[in-house]
Parts: sequence; structure tokens; C-alpha cells
Amino acid sequence: MAQGSSAAEHCRRLLAEFEQAFDRDGAYRAAECLEALGEADLHEALLAANHRPDGLQAVRGALSYTDWQDRLSVGCIDAQTDAILRALSPALARIGFQHARRLRREPALSEESRQDPERSTTTLAKTLHWTSRLLCVPAAELYLVPEGMDSLGLVPGPDHPLLTCPRSLGSGYSLQDLVCVWARELSFARSEQAALSYFPNASELSQLLSAALAVGGAVGLRAIDDEAKRLASGIKREVRGAGLAALEAAVRAYPVREVAARSQAFIRSAEFVAGRVALVASGNLALTLSLDQRFPRRFLTRADERRADLLRFMVSPELGQVRAAIGVAVG
Repeated sequence: MAQGSSAAEHCRRLLAEFEQAFDRDGAYRAAECLEALGEADLHEALLAANHRPDGLQAVRGALSYTDWQDRLSVGCIDAQTDAILRALSPALARIGFQHARRLRREPALSEESRQDPERSTTTLAKTLHWTSRLLCVPAAELYLVPEGMDSLGLVPGPDHPLLTCPRSLGSGYSLQDLVCVWARELSFARSEQAALSYFPNASELSQLLSAALAVGGAVGLRAIDDEAKRLASGIKREVRGAGLAALEAAVRAYPVREVAARSQAFIRSAEFVAGRVALVASGNLALTLSLDQRFPRRFLTRADERRADLLRFMVSPELGQVRAAIGVAVG
């Protein structure tokens, strides 16, 4: 979606179309976009304000696999890369944790800082559990850590990614704030995206994919670098039987010369989807758009790209379908 007046004209045209079709949820979503663009007139501002959720949404369902694949990830799917990472997923944590150890990225977390999302009565843990159920993504083990640039997000764990957050997040933030944050981070905990907890940049993800291509028989070991060779050894040790057969099938038609470009595109897509998931969970466009400044993390995408993607997604039929599926669409 273009920025400025042309974007406002587009949203206003969609608003009129939604109203003519008696699509109240679509009209509300278009009005929210106009509000975010600073272009809403009195009617549009009232329409947005009247339906914007105050607090947690009264959801009556949870996200399905179809919601994730066909709606939240629309325009962001790389089926071939997904297939490789899915084949690796049962062994990914063990392979990735050894990789993180080699790079001295193993987190130092104390048992005293651990919160149980299912049993803890803290607001942090309760909102994490609520978000996990909505997303149908298992809640990662939560650890409270000192304030810092990297204190919020998923970190390598020996069996699965672990979630860390600064202690300050436990006070001064609304339930919507917390759900928005948790949804963004848990999006990266899905089976394919979990690779980014262990291989967080395009260079390291390329090494993992190159290793998988070598083990699957698409390239020779001599064609990959030393770290990729070490990863290939781990894959050979951990991925066997049906898992190895799935990997061999996944790499068969993979464009091996595009590994670097595919890795970068995969991370960018994961970041766009994470923003969309935060929007679905919070139901608040303005809050989601402010997330980058309030809860920063390291992104490959630019802030203006993520903003434009959220504005496009806000008026998309896919978001309307997701909102209807979880029972929060304006009726």
C-alpha cells in the first residue's frame, strides 16, 4: 500500500465498497487504516473507535493450520524452504543448540528466573498462556532477565527455544501490550520459524540449508563451508529413517544457487508474518504499529516496510477470514 494521500484514497474507496457490501468488519478495518494514516474524518474516526477492542478480545476460537498457511502467511510462503526446515524440525533444537554453543551463544539462565506459563499467576505468564492458546503454538519456557537490547525474544534451548523478557515488562503495560508482544515472539516459535532462534541471520540460515542440501544429496560436501560441514555431521547423526526420506524429497528440486537469497527472503517473510500475528492477537492496529518503538528487536526488514505490510494486511480478505474464524469480526 502506498503511503500518504494515495493510501488514504485507497482505504476510503475500500471503506465505501465494504459498506455497500454490508461488510461491517471490512468497513471497520478500513477506518482503522485511515486513523493510522492520520486521514480519518469524523465518521471514520467514530467507526474505528466504536469497534476497537478495549483490553483482551473475546475470542471464541484459535488459529488453525489453514489460518497460518493460507491467510497469515499470504504472499510470504516459500514452500521449498519450509519443507526442508519441517523435515529438520524434530532434530532442529539439538543441531541448533550445538551450533549456538560453538558460537558461545548459549544463554545463561537461572532456574529462579523461570516462569511457568501454565501455573504462574503473574500477568506476564497468564497473558503468554492466553496468547499461546489463541495461536495454537506451545508457550515457550519464560525467563525474566535484566534489561537489554536482546532481553526480549526467543533464545537457543537444548530441547526447544526459550523465551526471555526484561523484568520491567511485568509492570506498566496493558494486557493488549503484552498479548501483542507475545504473539509477535511466539510466531517465531512455530516448527519452521524456530530455526531462527538458533540460526538468527541469513548467513547462518544459509549454512543450515546448505548442510541440509548436502545431506539430502542435492550438493556435495566439498561445495559447502566448514561450519555447514559441521552442521551436516549433526544432521546425519540426528535425522534418519522417515525424517531423512522427507529431507531427501524436500531438497530434490531446491534451487541450490539461491540459498543465500532464499535465506534472506525467509527471514523477511517471518518478520512480516510476526507483525500480522501480533495484529490478530491484539486486534489493535495502532498498538501493533507502535510495537517496533516500544519493544524493539533486531529486524532484517525496515520499519516502513513492516508498517506498509500491516496496512495492506489490515484491509485484506485474509484478515477478515481470520477474524471471523476466531470470532472477533464486527457483525
